[in-house]
Amino acid sequence: MKRFKDLFISCSKDQAQAFFSRLTSYLSSSCPDGWQIDDDRMKRFADGICFVSGLFSCVVRFDGNKNPYAMVSLVYSEDEHRIWISNIVPCQTSQLSMDEYNEVLVKFASEIVDPVKLDLTCVITKDEFTGKDVMPEASWQKLESFDALANRTSLHPNDVQRWHQFVISIFHSGIKLYSDTVIRILCEEFGWDREHAIKLAMRYDDELDLLREYVNG
Repeated sequence: MKRFKDLFISCSKDQAQAFFSRLTSYLSSSCPDGWQIDDDRMKRFADGICFVSGLFSCVVRFDGNKNPYAMVSLVYSEDEHRIWISNIVPCQTSQLSMDEYNEVLVKFASEIVDPVKLDLTCVITKDEFTGKDVMPEASWQKLESFDALANRTSLHPNDVQRWHQFVISIFHSGIKLYSDTVIRILCEEFGWDREHAIKLAMRYDDELDLLREYVNG
């Protein structure tokens, strides 16, 4: 299954400030053609909830005709101790396709991040994933067991029980597995039709909410 890539740089707050300082200098001097800091957006975002002055950058990617193509937001998260790309926003269309988004991210990493990161490690996630990549092995096995025996048009009580075991396993694992990902796994890996996959995903959300409410009293 295809997905949007992510970019992460693990670092301290001091390292992040030094990184963004180098990034600004690079973009202002020897930066390759096709990139430019969006000063107006930087001023609007500075000292906001998510964008703290000195710990973020908004960089515009230009197309071959030197028109703004996309804007990359690079932000430091103090809670997670890392710099990451929070978003890539299109400048010419309403949205970028997954391939277009990933292409901008990869170019940004190689042309802008790599020259200034020094000894910091930059990690880019893969653009392909399977259900096994996004949940614990125990949860995956429970989902496989459910799928192998389920009556897909009308769940048998035993099917419901196996489904509950999967949901409970996800709940206990503490991971964030969103319902849209569950739909994609059911459809693309197990061959469920979308209508029944959506119904299961709705149950998934309701059952997780019920478990949280029960545990939190």
